[in-house]
Amino acid sequence: MNKSKVLIVTNSLKERCEAVLKENFEVYSPGDPKVALIWTKPGPDVIIAEMPKFDAIGYTKALREAGYEGLIFVVLDQKTIDDKFRLDCKAYHLTGVFDINTIPEKIAEGIVTTLKLLANPAYLSFSLN
Repeated sequence: MNKSKVLIVTNSLKERCEAVLKENFEVYSPGDPKVALIWTKPGPDVIIAEMPKFDAIGYTKALREAGYEGLIFVVLDQKTIDDKFRLDCKAYHLTGVFDINTIPEKIAEGIVTTLKLLANPAYLSFSLN
């Protein structure tokens, strides 16, 4: 099985994603979120970004408009998520949102679980039972 490619877009996020780095991924970390906008096809399987809530939807929208079809996870600078933000996340296919206090192991667990669910429908049916 090929390793999933994970792009951690900021250097400060690498520390928060230490548990992700321990998984069986190819990890890239250019230090600049804009790199993801030019690396779209085939692109990484997962993009992890850390940014303010008000930037997250615009960033996701720009990636989708550039043709990126992979998973996008965002670590927000706050905990408050309102209904409009949830609707925007669905509209632009933002895969997952973590708040700033999420422990690194939970971030890694969320990403690994999502990748397993997408790669193996049998895993999805097993985990739902």
